Amino acid sequence: MCETQSKRKEKKKKTKQANCVMAMNQIVEYLKDKVDKIPKLKCQIKKLETELKENKLELAAFKTVETVLVATQLELEKENDNLRDELSSTETELREIQKELMDVQINSEIVEQSSENTVQFGL
Repeated sequence: MCETQSKRKEKKKKTKQANCVMAMNQIVEYLKDKVDKIPKLKCQIKKLETELKENKLELAAFKTVETVLVATQLELEKENDNLRDELSSTETELREIQKELMDVQINSEIVEQSSENTVQFGL
């Protein structure tokens, strides 16, 4: 009976060793797969880094355009304000001229009526 127990123990030990070898082989295969993926991952990283650089350049270009647009907008707003001021000034000047014209017309009518009255009354 000792011999069968000893055989069983030996068999268990061999089974355990075989299981360990299989597990180690699985680990080696897993690590091998990971190592095989490293060049592909490096290539992907390089592509992403290139894309990132391109995107940064594009962003810088957009920021430059945005800065120019803001400056242009401010310049146009300033010009618009100047034109409004000029329009207001011109409108004021026009009202003054219209008032003067009205005064001249009134004075002209007064003079005309006065001369008609002078003629009528023989003065």
